[in-house]
Amino acid sequence: MHYQRPKITGAVGLLELMLTLMIIGVILALGTAYYYNAQTSNAVNLAMQNAQGLYGAFTKCIADNGSTNANTTCSISQMVSQNYLPSMYQPSSADCTANDETCTSSANPWGGSMLVALIPSPSKLCSTDTSPYVQVTITAIPQKACMQLVGRLTQSFTTGQCISDPSCADENSNTVEINY
Repeated sequence: MHYQRPKITGAVGLLELMLTLMIIGVILALGTAYYYNAQTSNAVNLAMQNAQGLYGAFTKCIADNGSTNANTTCSISQMVSQNYLPSMYQPSSADCTANDETCTSSANPWGGSMLVALIPSPSKLCSTDTSPYVQVTITAIPQKACMQLVGRLTQSFTTGQCISDPSCADENSNTVEINY
């Protein structure tokens, strides 16, 4: 009598297993890239909103209190205590020196600092206007986010607004100065 092995029907072969693992790998790679891009885009949007919030609060504070000593009168701490800004802007980081009241770190999605100041410069870099202007500086921006931020800001600017000397060359610690 000759022994005949029973046919196994329902088992998974090596080829099917390898093909399934390859498809899972491709899906994970694409999902990870999409997730990183979405996180970067959200951080850029948040930075733009926070910069606009700082600018709006600072100009309202100046309008209410006058521009004399605006960098002291309208410090971030003062703007938080006078309800021009929410408490999340309160300075509290080592990135902001203890006596630098124009600095906030919690508004920066990358953990660096955001500074706001009235620049009494005789001429603005992006226009012939000689009046003082508001400058918001964002630090510690990753390179990819920096390029996105500069691009979006440039598209959203109106006449007289610009970015002074944008440089996104460093891998992790770029700075953007926005002139309003």
